This record gives sequence, structure tokens and C-alpha cells, in this order.
Amino acid sequence: MRIAWLTPWARKSAIATFSALVVGELRRDEAVEVDIWYPPAAGGRTVPDRGRRIDEYTLEELRDYDAVVYNIGNHQANHGRIHELTLELPGTVILHDVVLTHMFVPGLLQHAPDTIERIFEDWYGAAGRREVTALRANPQAWLAAGGKVDRFPMLQPALAGAEQIVTHSEYAAQIVREQFIGDVHHLGLPALSWPDASRAATALDWLDERPVVLQAGAVNPNKCVPIVVDAFAENGLADRLQLVIAGHLEPQDRASLARRVAAAGLDGSVHLLGSVDDATMLALRQRASITTVLRSPVTEASSAVLIDSMAHGLATVALREGHYGEHPDEAVAFLPSPPSAKALADLLAEWADQPDMVAQRGQAGMSHVSQNHSARTYARELLDVLRYRRAGRRRRALATGAATLVERNGFGLDSALAGRVADEAAAIFGRIPHRGRP
Repeated sequence: MRIAWLTPWARKSAIATFSALVVGELRRDEAVEVDIWYPPAAGGRTVPDRGRRIDEYTLEELRDYDAVVYNIGNHQANHGRIHELTLELPGTVILHDVVLTHMFVPGLLQHAPDTIERIFEDWYGAAGRREVTALRANPQAWLAAGGKVDRFPMLQPALAGAEQIVTHSEYAAQIVREQFIGDVHHLGLPALSWPDASRAATALDWLDERPVVLQAGAVNPNKCVPIVVDAFAENGLADRLQLVIAGHLEPQDRASLARRVAAAGLDGSVHLLGSVDDATMLALRQRASITTVLRSPVTEASSAVLIDSMAHGLATVALREGHYGEHPDEAVAFLPSPPSAKALADLLAEWADQPDMVAQRGQAGMSHVSQNHSARTYARELLDVLRYRRAGRRRRALATGAATLVERNGFGLDSALAGRVADEAAAIFGRIPHRGRP
């Protein structure tokens, strides 16, 4: 089987790391050939190979493959061009996020601004049409505003070119099944980072002897990082533990957190590192015993930070939201939602007195990941998915043909007849078939 694998290939992309890992495992099968293709703005990796840059000739070359796999996530530069190719040549989409507004909207603003109002109205009705005014006035502010992207996730139009979907949690699979007519498969996201004793750990001599709580990953608004910082001002926690925040920080977020740390007198107990290289992150995971992963709302299909933290044996604190609740209670301690600094501080204070229990939780997480989140298992299951993708192609063709027939006979897609056809298609194919323009 010849597979085209379309993915961002940037050095700092977690999806690129995932792709490198899975492609490496797929290539273990002598009957499988995989070529990596990446968008012009998202290259730079060299392992397992440099990949091939997507250009104006790529579409015709993709037609020669037995299967085409498109990795789609919520980043326009990394995934916008990949999504465009799905519309030209439908294939298997690996869906990394269930909110795709940041991938979809910037491309529309740049390349097809006149279509935004129609698209928002097609998918979100009058409320969507009204929202376009605020979006056009200040796109950056609109995308950053709390609650906007959750109300208008742009998932349906982003999947318009998919034959079938692979995603990384049952939570995400259920969301997609509500809105997609083809097959939806749930495969466990493989751990991207495992303990590696053969690699010398980066020196962390700026840490003292206190146990380390690690907050890893980009500091986005849904990560609840200010709550984690505030927890260290409770219960004398800073005397017993230290917190390391390692992940991309926008300058304004760094300044805000630094002021919070200083105001609470937490200098020396809370370390704001910002982005770190892979060797430093490995060393931090080896040194830490606890990790906090408090995400609300949940916009991703699964969390590499969560899976990797458990792979390294860290006792994990999370919220029982989205896909997080699918992990075992013995490995992940769940706080009530919405989270509070007091609830987190109480839990961490309890754990500070019970290092053996913390270690047991870490071991439970490591065992869970080794059994359910290996790249080798993922590659084997993905090959099975790709071999049987033609059933989804036939169902999609039947549904699209029915919609075209209704429209050609003079009935609008909002007519009673279109609704009846859609209901019948739903009974046969799925719960909510795509009813946009054919």
C-alpha cells in the first residue's frame, strides 16, 4: 500500500512529532510505503526524512496513491493548505481538534472574504450571520474572545472533504458522529515522549530539593494556569513543593503571570520558563513527580501533554471534561469543574504528605499509557482503517447525490423534501448528515 501522509512538518509542532512517530511505525511493514507531504509554511524536520513540500503539482501526484491521509488541527498555517486538498481529493482525515475556527477563519478572511457570511449562515443560521459583523471588524479580537470559537467551532465545513475520520478519543468521536456521514474511528493517541535513560538529562541545578509540580505545554487561556499559580499561595504549599511552568508564553501572558507570582510572594517557588527544548522537557519530566493539566473548555481531540506526562510516571491532576474523563481514576485525580485554587491546593497538600501514593499513581498512569497508547498499535489499527475506507466513500457519494437531485428538481435545501431526504439519510448513514450545498 502506498500512502501519502499530509502533515505539518515544523520542528515545534506536536502533530509533526506524532506524524514522525506513526510514519516510522508504518514503514516497519514491508508492504507499506509512506511519503510525507507538508505545507509550504510548515517544514523543517529531517527525521525520518525531510518530506516533500506541497506545491501546485501535488494534487495530481496524490491521485496515484492507494490512500491519502490528511492531518487536520486548529492552526491555519499548518493545516489550511492540507484542508484545501481534502476538498479536491477526499481521503482519510486524522482530526486532532474538535474546534477548528483558528484554522478555518483566517484562510477565509485572506482568500475568500465574500464567502464568510454565507458559510456562517449555512452552518449556524441567523446567529452565525450576525456574528460575521464583529468578526470582520476585528478578527484577532474575535478569535481571542472567550466563548466565540466554542459557539462557532467550524467543525462541519472543515470535514467537508473527508471520506472517513480518525480521531483520538471517544469524546471527539461522538462529536464528529453527530455531524459527519461517514465512518468515525477512535484510535488512542500514542505517547510522543517516553523516559529515555540513555540520554543524559539536562542539568536542573536551579531547582532545590522540594518535589516538582510540572505545568507543561503552551500557556493558552483554557489551561487555567493562573489557578495553578494561585494554588501555591494556599496552605503553605510553596514551602513544600515547587512549580515549573514550561511552555510557550506570549509576552503579555508572561508579564501577567510574573506579576501574579510576585504579588503572592512565590518567587523561588514558581518558575516561569516559557518554551524549552526537548532535552529540557525530558529532564523536567524525569525530575517532576506531579503534573497539572487543567483544560476548560476542551477543544482538542486528545492531549499529548497528558499522555506524555503519564508515560513518564507523573501523578496527574485534571478536570473530568472532554476526553480527560476517559482515563482511569487511579492514574488521574479529577478536580470539580470549574476548578479553584483552593481545591487544587488541598489536593496537592495531601499529596505532599504521601509520596508513596503519588508514585503509585504515576505507575498506574505509565501502565495505562503502555497498554493503550503505543505508536506500534496505532499504526497497525490505522492500516486496518485505510484498507476498508471505500465503504465510507460510497456512503458519501450516495448522500451527496441525493442532495444534488433534490436541488436540481427545484427544491431548496431548507425545504420539507430536503428535510425528509436528510432524515432518511440519517437513518441509513448517520445521525446528522451534511446538508450544505453539494
